[in-house]
Amino acid sequence: MRLKTLEISGFKSFADKTRIDFLPGMTGIVGPNGSGKSNISEAVRWVLGEQSAKSLRGSKMPDVIFAGSADRHPLNRAAVSITLDNSDHYLKSDYTELTISRLLYRSGDSEYQLNGQSCRLKDITELLMDSGMGQDSFSIISQGRVEAIFNSKPEDRRNVIEEVAGVYKYRKHKEKAQRELDDTMAYLHRVEDIIAELEGRVEPLEEQSNLAQDYLDQQQKFALLDRTQLVRQLHTEMAQKQTADTQVVAKQTQVAAHQTAAQEQAATVQTLKQQQTELLAQKDALQEKLVTATQQVEHSQGQVNLSGEQQRHQDEQRQQLQAQLTMLSQQLTTNQTDLVAAQTESDRLATTMKDAQDVIRQLTAATNPQVVTDLRQQLEDQRTAYFDQKQQVANWRNQRQYRQQDQQRLQQQGQRVAQQLTQLQATAQSAQTAVTEIQAKATAHKAQLNEAEQALDAEAGQYQQHQKQYQALQHNWQAALEVYQRAQTKVANQQASSAEYGGFYQGVRAILKQRQHFRGLLGAVSELLDVPQRYTTAVEYALGGQLQQVVVDDETTAKAAVGYLRDHRAGRATFLPLSTVRGRQIDRQTLQLLRSMTGYLGVGSELLTINDQAQVILQYLLGTTIFAANLDTAVAISQRIHHRYRVVSLAGTWLVQAVRSRVVSLHKAIAVCYGNNKSYSNYRRLLLQCNNS
Repeated sequence: MRLKTLEISGFKSFADKTRIDFLPGMTGIVGPNGSGKSNISEAVRWVLGEQSAKSLRGSKMPDVIFAGSADRHPLNRAAVSITLDNSDHYLKSDYTELTISRLLYRSGDSEYQLNGQSCRLKDITELLMDSGMGQDSFSIISQGRVEAIFNSKPEDRRNVIEEVAGVYKYRKHKEKAQRELDDTMAYLHRVEDIIAELEGRVEPLEEQSNLAQDYLDQQQKFALLDRTQLVRQLHTEMAQKQTADTQVVAKQTQVAAHQTAAQEQAATVQTLKQQQTELLAQKDALQEKLVTATQQVEHSQGQVNLSGEQQRHQDEQRQQLQAQLTMLSQQLTTNQTDLVAAQTESDRLATTMKDAQDVIRQLTAATNPQVVTDLRQQLEDQRTAYFDQKQQVANWRNQRQYRQQDQQRLQQQGQRVAQQLTQLQATAQSAQTAVTEIQAKATAHKAQLNEAEQALDAEAGQYQQHQKQYQALQHNWQAALEVYQRAQTKVANQQASSAEYGGFYQGVRAILKQRQHFRGLLGAVSELLDVPQRYTTAVEYALGGQLQQVVVDDETTAKAAVGYLRDHRAGRATFLPLSTVRGRQIDRQTLQLLRSMTGYLGVGSELLTINDQAQVILQYLLGTTIFAANLDTAVAISQRIHHRYRVVSLAGTWLVQAVRSRVVSLHKAIAVCYGNNKSYSNYRRLLLQCNNS
């Protein structure tokens, strides 16, 4: 072993990083006072583990860090590394070169490194022990140390000799061993005192141990029965789930059929509404036509009535005209007679006047002028009368011509009125026929409209009924679907948990997962038991952790399983070999007594069933467990048999041969250990809710 290099950074006067290579042939470092020679030797001692600040000429350890100068700031860290050539493996290390480093921060934190890896001071001390390079070795002797050696006491001098001779290490080991022996003897004395103190408590503790073991057994049985009951119930619920799935499919089919029917009904209703709209339009059109025809009929009837009135008026006028015509004819005849008479008279007068004129002319010559004047006057009068008669005749002629024209006009008007009357009668007949036809059509359309309205009302009622049924089915389906989805999620979670044996202890779960590697492994007790629903809670509380005990065929399989758990550090498990387990039972006298008591339901091994191969396991676990109807009967039975056997009620409260306070504490312990089983209870309630839905 040889010293190769020394690196100093921030240690005392070495502010800068300094590397010193100890080449072959180098025997020492010389220099004037204050050059730092002692700092080098102290750096070597410091890096090798020196813990005394006074030995390093300081008051406290951070004093070794460079404190600064007039032109240099102080540093916050001191680091020293020493490299040793260990090619001859003088030091007990596999490395051919060892670098020991020590770092110190002004905050007080320090660190040791060995070849760049953090280590402890103890590691470095043990490495350098008996090598002559330790922190207390004499390979480094500072100023005044020689004088201290010569002036030391024999005991101190002995330490120096032992260090130099290389027995210091063994002395340290001896002292350590002696201390350990002293501690061990003190422990042994203490153990003897404890044993002496506990000897008087062995029997009570043994009884408590039996109770605790019984509790653990019951706990395992409880867990196993809980899992078994859950698995059984899960199978039942899975069957019910399949039935529910079938019902859901059927309900979905019904819902689809109702939806299709509702759509058809909606289409039918829409068609009927369209038909209703069309019929209403037709009804409105027919109503308008009916109104128009009625108006036409009324108008025609009015025209007919008007024509009748006009005809009656014309008849009256015709009768009046006829009367006037008759009267005019009579007057005409009279006038003609008068005219003839007047003509005759006129002719006569003309003749007379001519005669008178002749006479006048004759008399004029021979007659007196007065007479002539009188005659002339008479002649004028006659002439005036003549002209009057002639004027009257002309008036009569004009009046007769006017009467003839008026008669012709009345006849023509009567003919026109007769023609109009005939036309109006024909129009009234046609209108009456049209009105009759329109009324018949309106009656038929009204009947069709009533039938369509009745059909529409019926369809609307059916549609509303189907809509209500559909909404009810939809609501029920949604509720069932929600419950089904929750149950399906729980079932999936439970299936995943069952596949991974999630409810079992770590060791039991590891063994069950590797059950194919153990031919004689029958399974956990919870997998083998068949528990009726009525006794589920009681079995859970009665068996407890025994439900997770593993049933195997013989001890060989149990040892193999235990070896597997030990090798893989997979936990612990309790095994029940069929070859060594013996069943337990209640004596006949006690059974006869129990059968006569009220509330006695039976023995657990008789009420439950198990795999045929594991029948002895059932006798072992529940052969002495009595099932009672309730807590009162359980207490009465337990007192009657003097607490010789375990009694459990259907509610899960169980009694053993101990005081009630322990029963309560054990019951609470089971409740705490199996608090996670609340999820299973919630799951069962959810599945029941799904089945009810």
